[in-house]
Amino acid sequence: MEGIFALPYSEYEAILQTQKFFKKNDGFAVLVPTSRQQKGIDFIILNTLNSKVLRVQVKSSRSYVHPSPPNKSKDEHHIYNFWFNNFLNRYEPNTADVYLLFGLYPIYNNKSNIKSKKKFWKSIILALTDSEMKKLLDQVKTKKENKPDRFFGISFNDPNKIIGKRGFPDRPDLTAHILDTKIGELLNKLK
Repeated sequence: MEGIFALPYSEYEAILQTQKFFKKNDGFAVLVPTSRQQKGIDFIILNTLNSKVLRVQVKSSRSYVHPSPPNKSKDEHHIYNFWFNNFLNRYEPNTADVYLLFGLYPIYNNKSNIKSKKKFWKSIILALTDSEMKKLLDQVKTKKENKPDRFFGISFNDPNKIIGKRGFPDRPDLTAHILDTKIGELLNKLK
């Protein structure tokens, strides 16, 4: 009998998305720990030509879709919203080299079947280095008491313009952290 090894969908999809850029033919391998309790690492990207490694941790969120703005809202309205746990109190420096913030969201199209992955579902992945993640977590504060918030949120209407929302008093533009735009930096770390 063959044992079953399962991955959370967020990790599986993050691996698929990163493998588009770190290809086997270019000397890269993506490896997953066999222990689901491996602290701080969900997968690694290995450059087989020089043995350099990137340790990756995936953080995922449920999506909250708000097609129309709430009544009397003072904030800028965003259709797609994601909440992540603020893990500042559990954060350990130098455990992971890269953090991937993963969100899966529905694209409403009456002509598509919900089971049609490419037509109904999309994902967004933000990539932050270890130091960038720490800096981001340090910014997450409650509005009234200015204490660390339990959650932080990102929002967008267009996946090419990502905004930090809940927990961020200044609403930072996080667009520079979209995975596609960070690939050059990540590739340089493996050279």
